[in-house]
Amino acid sequence: MAGRNLVVATGTGSGKTESFLLPVLNALAAEHARGTLGPGVRALLLYPMNALANDQMKRLRRLLAETPHITFGRYTGDTKDDPHRAADTFEQLNPGEPRLPNELFSRREMRATPPHILLTNYAMLEYLLLRPQDMDLFEGEHAGGWRFIVVDEAHVYDGARGAELAMLLGRLKDRVGRGRDIQAIATSATVGAEENPAAVTAFAQALFDVPFHWDADTLPAIEAGATGYLLKDAPPEDLAAAVRTAAAGRTTLAPTVADRLMYRLRMPGTALTRRETEVLALVAEGLSNQAVGRRLHLTEGTVKSHLARVYAKLGVDSRTAAVATVTDLGLIRR
Repeated sequence: MAGRNLVVATGTGSGKTESFLLPVLNALAAEHARGTLGPGVRALLLYPMNALANDQMKRLRRLLAETPHITFGRYTGDTKDDPHRAADTFEQLNPGEPRLPNELFSRREMRATPPHILLTNYAMLEYLLLRPQDMDLFEGEHAGGWRFIVVDEAHVYDGARGAELAMLLGRLKDRVGRGRDIQAIATSATVGAEENPAAVTAFAQALFDVPFHWDADTLPAIEAGATGYLLKDAPPEDLAAAVRTAAAGRTTLAPTVADRLMYRLRMPGTALTRRETEVLALVAEGLSNQAVGRRLHLTEGTVKSHLARVYAKLGVDSRTAAVATVTDLGLIRR
């Protein structure tokens, strides 16, 4: 996930939970290996109803049964204040199931040593942010490690409810996000990503008030010959530098865009675009970059950009090798 804010919008049973839970657990394991994993919330998992939070607790018990250094707890209206009452309630609801030492059952325990993974619901989060007795979850000696905010079933927060959650998340970030980057993740099986991914991205951005980026906006622009690509939240000085770089005939990319492009280019079996194939076919005819540009109505710099991407995709370093490779693959005829 590389620290990006994400919307995970796949069907039920497709692994949405694993897509955010495994990176969270990986970050906790890395912190433990560094010897810096003390008490304190690292990830908030926010659910629209208790039933979903309860299901997630069952999954965490299975995953963390052999990982006692990673703590977790569910703080909802059903959570008891007294540790003994909370333990009795757990045994009544889960007969025969062993209690894990890393599961915090009571409010009192979570206030004293906040769990690394905190599960709650939308309504309870508002109470937690207001009540003085719960301040240690967000402030104090154990409050400096917040890294993830996950909103499950994000599609239920539409209209007025969505506006309320956006304000609630804003208050939460004001409390725990000062001076640090907190990764925002939304999940939904029915948010409509296939029909209108750009609208889904805009919805998530409005909900969390942080940038979300849709890759489909990036690659076509570069494939069409753009010499640079910045994200819309780029600071003015980066924009000015990018303009000067482009004017000098060089390429500039936002770091996250460059990372995504490199990932795509390193994927096995990456296909050439239609334009890249056209450029390479003309190169195979013996045309110079300038002549290819005239034939396709492109600048010479754009032709060079296309060829550079072709070389990276094919793992070659020359025009001759690129033409030989695509000829062998049957992509062009000579």
